[in-house]
Amino acid sequence: MNKILKIIIILFLAALVSCENDDILTDDEFLVIVDSEGDVACGLPVIRFLDQAENVREKTSLETLTYNAHNLDNNLNVTGTTLLIKFKETVPEDFRACNTLGISFPWITITDARLKN
Repeated sequence: MNKILKIIIILFLAALVSCENDDILTDDEFLVIVDSEGDVACGLPVIRFLDQAENVREKTSLETLTYNAHNLDNNLNVTGTTLLIKFKETVPEDFRACNTLGISFPWITITDARLKN
């Protein structure tokens, strides 16, 4: 009986490890795509949320799913790249002056970002 229990535990651990997936979203992670490496108005990356629209709207209190991404790592700022991000509202001290040449998007501050595998 002891041998059977060991086999069951080994099979369980093997299944647990084999099901590991780095792309599984945590509760505070969101899937986005980089739409532009720098907008005309502020020169910041423009990202668009691809999922969890209601959670994004609840967290930002805005209807849009397109934002300027303050603090996005330059290595991840490539148009068309899909990212998993964590974000917060941008504090007033972080805002900078933007020109009026193009569409201005609301800002969010990226607290963590990684490539979607």
